[in-house]
Amino acid sequence: MYRLSRTRLLFRLARALDYQKDPNPEHWRTINGAKVHLDKNGNYDGGAGSKFNGRHHYGPDWRQKSALMNRLAAALHGGVNQKNVASQATNGNNGGQGSSNGSKVNMKDFTLSNFPTDYNLPKEKKNNAVAIDLLNKMKSSADPQVYQLYLKLGQLAQNAGAQIKVTHKGDDGYISYRYGTAAKFEIKYPILSKKGLTKNDIRRKMGTWLHENMHAIDFMCGRPAFNMTGKYRKFVSVDNSELTQAIGAATKKYRDSGQLFSKEALRFIDDYHEARRENTKIWNKKVETFNRFRQRLKKKMAEHPEEANNLLELDDKVRIEMNKWITSARDREYDGDFAYIGNFTDLYDAISGGYVYDTLKLSGHGSKYYSNLEKRNKELLAQWGTLKMVSPKLTAIFRKDYPDVAKALDGVIDELNMH
Repeated sequence: MYRLSRTRLLFRLARALDYQKDPNPEHWRTINGAKVHLDKNGNYDGGAGSKFNGRHHYGPDWRQKSALMNRLAAALHGGVNQKNVASQATNGNNGGQGSSNGSKVNMKDFTLSNFPTDYNLPKEKKNNAVAIDLLNKMKSSADPQVYQLYLKLGQLAQNAGAQIKVTHKGDDGYISYRYGTAAKFEIKYPILSKKGLTKNDIRRKMGTWLHENMHAIDFMCGRPAFNMTGKYRKFVSVDNSELTQAIGAATKKYRDSGQLFSKEALRFIDDYHEARRENTKIWNKKVETFNRFRQRLKKKMAEHPEEANNLLELDDKVRIEMNKWITSARDREYDGDFAYIGNFTDLYDAISGGYVYDTLKLSGHGSKYYSNLEKRNKELLAQWGTLKMVSPKLTAIFRKDYPDVAKALDGVIDELNMH
């Protein structure tokens, strides 16, 4: 109650200083129910925009306004150090890249120090090396705000007192939470350094790595809360009322209209399946040719047993060549953005409440899973964060289809970056 009253008082004081409110809705975010403003550099100033950007804008009483807004931001964010918040964005002279909210972010390279200490195990050495290499290669196309968030993965784990168990069972991913005062969880994702993986195999598995670690970030940044069974952690995505409302409105719009995908989204999905169909035709024809050749070799071995050793050696070479070609053909099915088709369709599955998975038989989680409405918030954030790291094209399509949901998801990412 004290914090709430103090915040209201500070708002009144700030408004009493007679500022011009920024009319641009893109410059505002809703953080735990409070409207917070982003300045021109993407920093949270808590006020009305340009009036709180510095001495040039403040006028003679700039020190009074600056001190007041710093206290206001601290009250809004529960004691977040404003210096730490501001350091997430820099001016245009630092060589940073622009983010979705117009800020400039310093895009540093990943190192092992950016990972939680629980990830730094001897058995994870090769896996971590592949992940770090891929993350650094994403830097040129990734959304800077999301890239920055993954850079803070280790620091967030330390701040939350996280106790993490890394595991690899099978070929999928999950994250299992043990609710309590500390952020305890088990995270599972595919082995990125496994022998025999193709380039696109690794890209797809890295999508799972990004997805599960975005869940981890969402969880570790959540606030402690209470229920009938005791203490637990509230996910930031679930705690965000703007996201919940945007998802609800999008679901209602889909149910009322019967239209879930735009033409552009459907075109991408159709292109993926058409590429697979064409690839399968070529694949089958090529394999048939290989098999006919091997049948002729077997016939020759029966007719000329004295040449059996040479013919067997040739057969081995043909078989090895065939397997290489099959691997290459399979890899081509996931060229470019096709590697993230599952992340993309699951966004729409969450909006539809499971229709995409249950009825269309595309990647998703299904109606049984999404009957828990909170899981829609969690999965949308995890898939959105993943796609903003790897595919500007697919994020642009979804943003066009569901702009309010995309905007709310960006707001959650901004909120996570404040931790």
